[in-house]
Amino acid sequence: IACFWVPAAAFAGVLAATGANESPLNIPPALMIATLVFSTLAGATTLAQTLVSEFKANPGKPLVSPWLNCLAHMGGSWLAGGAAFVLAMDGQLGVWKLLAAVIIASFMGAKFLEWLSSKYLPTTTPKAPA
Repeated sequence: IACFWVPAAAFAGVLAATGANESPLNIPPALMIATLVFSTLAGATTLAQTLVSEFKANPGKPLVSPWLNCLAHMGGSWLAGGAAFVLAMDGQLGVWKLLAAVIIASFMGAKFLEWLSSKYLPTTTPKAPA
């Protein structure tokens, strides 16, 4: 997982050093792409952490609702990352602060929806009909 973050950090450094081309809406397209990449990485990281803990806790058993688990993590990270991007752009934060806000919000959004799904969804695999 750490190998995914090193190129992303290098990309953010280049983005901050060179500045991105401005769009007609005054939103740098490269910054929007970086937001999507960092939100996706944050969601994938929390999903991987959850999967590892599930496999360690229940070795040999199938995952409960893997698609729903993936949707909760990725959806939460994308929604929270997008909201952080909008708020940081409105607050006229610098590139580094904006990207840090996106990463933190994406982790928190993924963990929040993971908590909601574990609280309200079943935690056992339904038995097959006999």
